[in-house]
Amino acid sequence: MSKRYKTVASKSTTKRHKSTSSSSASRPDPNNPFNLTDDLHLKRFKTLASRPLFPTRYYDEYTLTRLGLLDDIYWLFQRVGMRQFLDVRHHTYRSITLEILSTIHVEILQGHRCNDGLVSFRLNGILHELTLDQFNAIYNLPTNVDHHYRKVPDSFRASFFWSNISDQYPNQYRPSTSKATHIQNPCFRYAQRILSSGLFGRDDSANVARESELYFLSSMYHAHLVDVGAHMARHFHAVANRTSGGIAIGGLLTPLAMAFGFDPAQHEHDRVTGPERLDFHALEMMHMCRHVGETYMWHYPNKVYFPLPNTDRTSLQNPANLHFMPEETPPPDQPLPPAPDIPSSSHHIPHHSPSPSSQPFDMSLLYDSIQSLRHTQLEMQATQLAMRDQLGRYEHRLDGIDQEIVQLRESQTSYQHHIEDTYSSWRDWHMRRHPDDSPPPPFDP
Repeated sequence: MSKRYKTVASKSTTKRHKSTSSSSASRPDPNNPFNLTDDLHLKRFKTLASRPLFPTRYYDEYTLTRLGLLDDIYWLFQRVGMRQFLDVRHHTYRSITLEILSTIHVEILQGHRCNDGLVSFRLNGILHELTLDQFNAIYNLPTNVDHHYRKVPDSFRASFFWSNISDQYPNQYRPSTSKATHIQNPCFRYAQRILSSGLFGRDDSANVARESELYFLSSMYHAHLVDVGAHMARHFHAVANRTSGGIAIGGLLTPLAMAFGFDPAQHEHDRVTGPERLDFHALEMMHMCRHVGETYMWHYPNKVYFPLPNTDRTSLQNPANLHFMPEETPPPDQPLPPAPDIPSSSHHIPHHSPSPSSQPFDMSLLYDSIQSLRHTQLEMQATQLAMRDQLGRYEHRLDGIDQEIVQLRESQTSYQHHIEDTYSSWRDWHMRRHPDDSPPPPFDP
């Protein structure tokens, strides 16, 4: 175990483990197998133990290579320092998952130690503490990141980014219900699946595109700095405190345990079995892709399919492909021409551009222009909707001001009448009391 990590073991904890190990006949209490003494930890464990546990899923190089998406996935994750994180892939083990989540404590945005960040948990009854930089280092993530990048900023407009990568308008985005199936570009769609299966791992049968995932996709595309570990640690803590739903982050907890001496080879009996790759079978089950003959068909809503690989149309390094608009709609079961062969010696699929002499008119340029115009049109429509919404708010405010003016005028008239009546009463009273005096002048407002 590296000396840069802090381990805190109380005498009572050490003594308890010695006495436990000395008695081979003793068995752990199934209701408290980790001898938890904190009421909060024990309550968490009982809830976590009742929730289903799934293996963490990771990206699959072979699948991405065959689809022509691997280079762009690497390109996206590299732009926020997550390229090496992609290769942190471990099995899920039930015991360490339950013990770490039962005892995890995080101080990232607030708390006495949030300046350096704190991630603490127990493993085999021993308390371990990490700073945020140490936590990031375990996952090969960037360290020494400024505090401002520890959460989704208030300035991030998820609805407008959603309109840029999906077939919906900004006002149609709902963080808890918007389906990832509306994401147009296959690279973005697969990257979102990597995030929802790993960094923000969850049992996502609803396939919803969360705001945090859109923020990461936007940061990847625009190469904005993100403190990845801060978001991941906070997600661990959130999963630990939920009372329902499946647990799918166990594979990402394994590196934490390994940093403090956990040996996966000695715990194969505790391994959670199940699919661990986002391969072709997984994509078919998620209705993202179909294998028809020798061709891979990317699936869109309304039974729209598009053959892959086709990097000229899918690569995000070409801005025209940001809002990918498929137009192919072949019968799903009809055999299609074979897909271009991919060289076995390289993951890169070369881009072939016909010379002007062999093809006098390049249809891809026309298509890119149409894509660009459609993207501009969507932005204009989104701006128009926002302006209409703002205009409606202004008109509502003006109506309110008009009503206030009417009420003020009515109040002024009523008050003036009250003054006139009061003055008239006083004048009459004065004339009765002083009949010899000259009468007071009439009221003049």
